[in-house]
Amino acid sequence: MKVGDAVNVLTLVLVALLLGGEVALWALNPLHVPANFLPARALGVQLFKAQGPAMDPTVPAGERVLICAWSYWRDPPRAGDVVAFAYPGNPAIADLKRVVAVAGSTIEIREGVVYIDRVRQDEPYLHASDGYSRTSMRAFQVPPDSYFVMGDYRDQSEDSRSYGSITRSSIIGKRW
Repeated sequence: MKVGDAVNVLTLVLVALLLGGEVALWALNPLHVPANFLPARALGVQLFKAQGPAMDPTVPAGERVLICAWSYWRDPPRAGDVVAFAYPGNPAIADLKRVVAVAGSTIEIREGVVYIDRVRQDEPYLHASDGYSRTSMRAFQVPPDSYFVMGDYRDQSEDSRSYGSITRSSIIGKRW
């Protein structure tokens, strides 16, 4: 065998191993990324654009956000994390919200103030609007393997208050 032929064979073997590894990574999905989000599932990162004002001022409408799926490879999402997830109304598109409560926690909203396990939450990231929502929500325990998410601009956010908690399997990753 000539040196050039050996290099070609070695190149083919390396390409096959890389492709095989990528197929295995895709099939095993250790990052738990929904199938519709190819870059995040294959590489662990994906760029998204904030579609509306729901996360203002943290992420203004139109701002591009890098989402990292590797953040949750070993650890679950935590309260306070800004996450991208498959939108419940159309799982082919991503939504961006803040995790407010995790599985097993009880969330309640009294006149616009969030309480987790009966403890009033300090939320300095909220949008300061004149018409801030003063709505209330009865106590709700977040189901296992689920998260209660809300936008930082509560008056302009469709979130878990309307579509319920989201599951871990719908989360793409954390804002980097």
